[in-house]
Amino acid sequence: MHGRLYGPAVFPLLLQQLSYWIPRLPVPVIACGGITSLADARTCLALGAVAVQLDAVVWRRPDLLATIAKELAYDSGNATS
Repeated sequence: MHGRLYGPAVFPLLLQQLSYWIPRLPVPVIACGGITSLADARTCLALGAVAVQLDAVVWRRPDLLATIAKELAYDSGNATS
């Protein structure tokens, strides 16, 4: 069987990989795979990712990209004040 896995089903796999690799890699990590909400993006950043990438969800909810970017920028601005 061949194919690709997309959507929310990938998110638990992403969290597992972030938890494993971030402490071991000496380079910044961008989280991608199954991120479908602001909470998902925040979870990835809390695990140590420096950025998140949205993919398949943008085809269904194009507004989500701007919403997440705005909220994360707001979070970042409040963290430094």
